[in-house]
Amino acid sequence: MTGTRAAGAAPDGTADDIGLVGAVAWVRRRLAGRSGDEVPAEGSAGASEDEPPAARPFRRRWEPAGVTAVGTEAEPEPAAPATQAVTPDHTDGDDGDGVVTLVGLGQRFGLDRFERDVLLLCVAVELDPTLRDQCARLHGNPAMRYPSFAVALVALPSPSWAALSPEGPLRGFRLVEVEPAPLESLVTAPLHVDERLVNHVRGLDHLDTRLRASVLPEPPADIDALPDSQRAVADRVVAAWTGPAGPSGYSQRPGPCPPLVDDPPAAELVGPDAATAALVAAAVADSFGLQLYRLPAASLPTEDGPLDDLARLWRREAGLSPVALLLEDADDHPAAVAFARRSGVACFLRLQQAPALSPAGAVRVDALPPTTAERRAAWAEHLPADSQVDPGLLAAQFAVDTASIARIAKDADDPWERCRQEAVPRLEGLAQRVVPQASWPDLVLPADRLALLQTIAHQVRDRWRVYHEWGLADRASRGLGITVLFTGPSGTGKTLAAEVLAHDLDLDLYKADLSGIVSKYIGETEKNLRRLFDAAEAGGGVLFIDEADALLGKRSEVRDSHDRFANIQIDYLLQRMETYTGLAILATNMRGALDVAFLRRMRFILEFPFPEPQQRARIWRANLPERVPGAAALDVDALAGLPLNGGMIRNVAVNAAFLAAAASTDLDRDLVLQAVRDEFAKLQVPISERQLAGEPVTP
Repeated sequence: MTGTRAAGAAPDGTADDIGLVGAVAWVRRRLAGRSGDEVPAEGSAGASEDEPPAARPFRRRWEPAGVTAVGTEAEPEPAAPATQAVTPDHTDGDDGDGVVTLVGLGQRFGLDRFERDVLLLCVAVELDPTLRDQCARLHGNPAMRYPSFAVALVALPSPSWAALSPEGPLRGFRLVEVEPAPLESLVTAPLHVDERLVNHVRGLDHLDTRLRASVLPEPPADIDALPDSQRAVADRVVAAWTGPAGPSGYSQRPGPCPPLVDDPPAAELVGPDAATAALVAAAVADSFGLQLYRLPAASLPTEDGPLDDLARLWRREAGLSPVALLLEDADDHPAAVAFARRSGVACFLRLQQAPALSPAGAVRVDALPPTTAERRAAWAEHLPADSQVDPGLLAAQFAVDTASIARIAKDADDPWERCRQEAVPRLEGLAQRVVPQASWPDLVLPADRLALLQTIAHQVRDRWRVYHEWGLADRASRGLGITVLFTGPSGTGKTLAAEVLAHDLDLDLYKADLSGIVSKYIGETEKNLRRLFDAAEAGGGVLFIDEADALLGKRSEVRDSHDRFANIQIDYLLQRMETYTGLAILATNMRGALDVAFLRRMRFILEFPFPEPQQRARIWRANLPERVPGAAALDVDALAGLPLNGGMIRNVAVNAAFLAAAASTDLDRDLVLQAVRDEFAKLQVPISERQLAGEPVTP
């Protein structure tokens, strides 16, 4: 990645580079004076060998006014020319403008004079390789061509042993690295500054190469553009992170932003929607002049040593460039809590539910999508005046943020279809996304059952009007979704009816996969159910759970731990169904196995009966199109006399067509009856030849 020059840094040949050249020259004179080399002439009169260029500006920042480093009274300080500065002081105050100066580094990381000079020594050796020869002469060994604490203690003014501490700012923040060397002590071991720090001093800023591989930048967001419900959440985090006016230990972009408090508390963003958490985090970060990066919590090291190294590296980066972190999916990763506690970086934790363990002092807020009323107002504001789409219908169906609403309303010819595409959730093996194709003519049911299905579709469409315009949701936060139970024998059209409803509503159908939901491990089934309902809710689709009796069984008397945890699973599903805001369809052919509490929470219960002969004839015609050779010649009314349900008729029609294709002949009654025999044999259900011939059979 190509680095960009930091804000305020000047191109080659200007004061920044001249100042850095002067600083390197000061290091050269200090080393030469201690190694017995000829001391180079000073470029300006009156400069002191005990102080690097711009020592007085440093002293003004770190030492009490009127007092020098050794406690003596300071002399009046003349204005230093640019050629005497390590880097120019572009500001009179500490406004965090990000100018790449050693003054700024020392200020942010709390370096004293000697520590700052050690850092300058290491940087100077990287910029001027000829200084390595002077380091070797100070070591008394031509092979030791590197800076070390021994060189610093001998050559630099005001030496301090505290600078060698692993918990001091130099080593603690990884500003300098002590390279292991055989037979060398801590004092004589090589010191090194990495490329990131050298580039920063030179005025080039880029994210550390060790960090950028696992993060993604998040676009900035305007906190003032958030809807009221999300703005209140963001303001809580801003208040917790705002520090006193004055120097800050963190880099922030220039501009009117509040100072960041030292060691800001972690912000826990609790909610089902990852996009909402990212938007709120980006808005808070941008208000402090920080760039937000997303880091999956699963990518954090689990061992203490590597995790601590990563936390220190991120803390250093926060002092070099304006960064904040969003740890995604942190629920099941204790390393995320440990990282947030150790790093001291402006850090967000995205959680789907309130955690049992939090970093000390963490700020916990609910990061939820905009309310339905806020979404409706945003759609009404941004949709074209001639749009035929109902803003209330869009708001009630798709839980998108207001920024996405503005973009979709401006760019999309069909806002509904664009929302449907962008809201597709990550199902992660919990459900299968089905784009429905079946429509009302494909569904053969009694008239009263069809009317009830039409009522369900109308309730989905009219939610905004009834709940919000008419105020029925003002006193209830639960039960605003529509939960339907389909019961009846297998093959009677329950799955087809769910697909027809989804097609009529122009929504995707999410068919739950029980093998990915039910787990033998305690608590895992509940987590999978939560993820399933959250994903379906975010996607705005129709959730379909077939064979629901596997999840909705009756609670039993607790005899052992297995009974207790089974009851907890059922209790959780009862609660989640009440808070689900979309359309959920559950199907079972064992209604008697369901807990009574589930039946009470169903908005509709629809019984699918075994089809009558007239209905079976319609099903036969629907499954034997005229394009099938010989289908038009079949006596469909006679076939309707066979005791087959809709699912069996579909299987028989397909198998009979394959028999005809294999024999290279037209479809006829014999092939259909052969397929009927095969179907009954598969189900291990007897059928007589008299029944196949259409003769009445007395039980």
